[in-house]
Amino acid sequence: MITFKTINLKEKESYTLKKIIGKSEDNLPFEAFLLSSDRRKSKLKIAYSSVPQKVTKFVSRSKGIAGITGGFYQLSKNKSPLDWVKIKNETIQKMTNDSRPCINYSKEGISIDFPNDIKYEENILQAGPFLLKKGIIQSDFTEFVENAHEFDSDITADRHPRTIFGFNDKYYFFLVVDGRTRKSAGLYLEECCELVQHLDFSDAINLDGGASSTLIVNNRLINHPRIKLSDKLSIPVYRSERKIPTALIIVSDNFML
Repeated sequence: MITFKTINLKEKESYTLKKIIGKSEDNLPFEAFLLSSDRRKSKLKIAYSSVPQKVTKFVSRSKGIAGITGGFYQLSKNKSPLDWVKIKNETIQKMTNDSRPCINYSKEGISIDFPNDIKYEENILQAGPFLLKKGIIQSDFTEFVENAHEFDSDITADRHPRTIFGFNDKYYFFLVVDGRTRKSAGLYLEECCELVQHLDFSDAINLDGGASSTLIVNNRLINHPRIKLSDKLSIPVYRSERKIPTALIIVSDNFML
């Protein structure tokens, strides 16, 4: 069982930023950062670029409040999205895998569902695994174990930096967990499930983590992305952010999607 405490770093009318300091079940330390955004005063946006960009760039271009790393990308130089992406009814990347969950939303609402259960077709970002559904922990990571070759490493098999999106009736949540340092060892996915449940998420999904895991608030990098060199050695990401093809952005309610 993980234990943790939260520290308020910044509180605005539309969002709150907190730092989380805790210990894992194995008594290893972890640090995380949580942005909670009021759903009545903000909107969610999927950002995409055919030429991968830093999350800071995505946030700035969208005139956003905050942003996190989006879905996974292909292990090639062009870094195109690995899974399904749809923005404003335009398909960016076709759906080829029906076993991975998707963030899907429109003006009518938001949900996290598997492709066959999608409720809102207008905007879709596929990633995973599912962590929480209606407050209930989801722990079937089979799809990601069987297809670990699509990623730098098996994301289910070790502690890693993590990026998580979630929501409840009142808030959108952006959560990043630092890792690969003495101050923060990172978390297993099972521990992420436990953490988001304790933080009062109703639904949550794992996004691209590792060295890509990034939280930007007001154009400032909040967490500490690190590249893993070996089991005992890691280094900061060059220039602090990795360039990626998709991101999730929170924009103020007066900015039209």
